[in-house]
Amino acid sequence: MAKIPKKDLVSIIIPIYNAEKYLETCLDSLVNQSYKNIEIICVDDGSKDESLSILKNYQKKDHRIKILTQKNSGVSVARNLGLNNALGFYIMFVDSDDFVDPKMVEILLKNIQNTNADVVQCTSYHLIGKKCRKISLNDSVWSGKKILELQQSIFLNNDLTNPSYGAIRWVCSKIFKKNILKDLYFNEKIYLLEDGLFMFQVLHQVNKYVCISNPLYYYRILPESSSNSLKKDTLKQYNLVLKELYLLVQTDKLSSQCYYKFGYECLCSYIAKTIRSRMLKKSEKILTLKEVIFNETFENILSNIDTQFLSFKEKVAFSLIKRKKVLQLYYLYKFIYFFKNKS
Repeated sequence: MAKIPKKDLVSIIIPIYNAEKYLETCLDSLVNQSYKNIEIICVDDGSKDESLSILKNYQKKDHRIKILTQKNSGVSVARNLGLNNALGFYIMFVDSDDFVDPKMVEILLKNIQNTNADVVQCTSYHLIGKKCRKISLNDSVWSGKKILELQQSIFLNNDLTNPSYGAIRWVCSKIFKKNILKDLYFNEKIYLLEDGLFMFQVLHQVNKYVCISNPLYYYRILPESSSNSLKKDTLKQYNLVLKELYLLVQTDKLSSQCYYKFGYECLCSYIAKTIRSRMLKKSEKILTLKEVIFNETFENILSNIDTQFLSFKEKVAFSLIKRKKVLQLYYLYKFIYFFKNKS
């Protein structure tokens, strides 16, 4: 028998893996919310540190905390388990190394109820070490055909600070009506860019999407996180994502240029991760770059992408990649990475 969502209850889903360093800050920001009618669904993904012990200690003090455990299976499996056990009429996702404003749930809930939106998203802060950068959103509403425009623009926009770009690809910093997530799940084979694929599916379901300018979510950017580090299967992960997007192109749910633009971003991301890697020598990095820019999938993307959708930095890299200037590409990214850390 299907569970009937409890009216006005907000289910907050947190996937957790070896998060002991930041977990208490995250949980403190949730148990102390001004809006009290919440359940905090913590999914421990086979942590090997003290994360589970921390969860159990918090659960003793607050009955709203629910603990689910699984063997290490990845963030997508953990979020799906949380969705399957959520009792709320509304859903939120928070990452275990992030934290939120004390009034986040109250403000997002009030907005989704007052506007009758399917999704409401707030402005967020990006924390990199001691630096804090505000990713601003203007108060805005998308509905009807504009939803389709929004869906395309999150892949095509070349301004990383634009609200119709990366911010809408995250599942965090949002509140969802649970009924629009019915039959939607994260692809359990994917742990990189899984947010973007999920949000693309969500945008096919919604009638109204609202952004508010209130800065309520604090997102930590950690060098060791999956999204920022190079792993053995990083390229495989990108290929899985591109395969999913290609299927959407074939079903007319996505324009081919969205696929090519997103594919080019995957290529640039892989190049950046390779160059930032502390595990590889310079010679190994150069070899890796040669292999990836001659990859058949990426060569097809480079041949078909419309460069009008590229930022200036992306166009410079594009020129070097197309001409197979590997050493120059290496030093370009070293230069970018150096000044990014300086700023």
